[in-house]
Amino acid sequence: MDNAELNPGGYVFISHSHQDIKKVRQIRNAMEEEGYEPLCFYLKCLTDEDEIEGLIKREIDAREWFVYIDSPNSRASRWVAKEREYIASLSGKQIVTIDLEKEGSMQEVSRKLIRGLRVMIAYGTADQELANAFRDAFAEKDMQVILDACDRSDLEIRNAEAVAETGCVLVLLSDHGLQDRFLDRIVSEAAASGSILIFVIAAGYEVSDHENKLLQNCAGKYYLNNPLSDGQIAEIVRRVEADVTHDLRKAFSEAQSHSEVEAYYLKNQADPEAERLAREAQDRLDEEQRIKDDILESIERGTMKMTEELRKYLEE
Repeated sequence: MDNAELNPGGYVFISHSHQDIKKVRQIRNAMEEEGYEPLCFYLKCLTDEDEIEGLIKREIDAREWFVYIDSPNSRASRWVAKEREYIASLSGKQIVTIDLEKEGSMQEVSRKLIRGLRVMIAYGTADQELANAFRDAFAEKDMQVILDACDRSDLEIRNAEAVAETGCVLVLLSDHGLQDRFLDRIVSEAAASGSILIFVIAAGYEVSDHENKLLQNCAGKYYLNNPLSDGQIAEIVRRVEADVTHDLRKAFSEAQSHSEVEAYYLKNQADPEAERLAREAQDRLDEEQRIKDDILESIERGTMKMTEELRKYLEE
């Protein structure tokens, strides 16, 4: 990615138990090395719980993305429970759950997160202003952005390998756009790496037959208005963010088995699948509670029987 411009950012709140810090630190360090700003909240110097809680809530308010580290330690932590509850009460927050008991390599966990929170914008150099507008809109969502400019006069395909390092590729199509050979490489790399491919088409631009074929394989296509408004850019970014969120949750789907966590986080997501996933999670949670109730009832019946037998024995 030497020729691509990578913006800093990627402010991520990592909700975790400090008992798991060795593994969590590996994720944090890997993300920091890639230019992200992950936060692992642990304030030994503060003893005032109201002050600590206030700081945590203000930091949660300021961030878009949250990684919940699910483990026996985090489930036993009242501070993690407070964070979870507060995050779930807010709308528009993006949450990814990682189960430390099910995940193996922390390097692989980190790679999924790094890719999933990174967007590449491919465009012709004459569309720099439009690319910058999308970059700024994604940055406001705490996502990391790679800007990759390529002029039609360029003979070399530059930075196509960067696609493998991003969870989503946004391609700007216009009269000043990309060579067919560059588009072909982008589509091929996106398919090979599993990156989401999005096409944004400038107002009045006539899509070629070759580009139409490529559009059949993309996750989404959006036609810009003329004049273009900040509201339309924000809406496109919101839809892309929903796609990225879905893909990240899918990447960690095997880890998202803790019913209580799923029920907490999925209930407020704007993803089309969220309602179904939340309902399934709640069903599992209800089933777990039913089993617990049956066990408690059996124990209670057994205790009553033992008490009755003891009473009879004492009377005799």
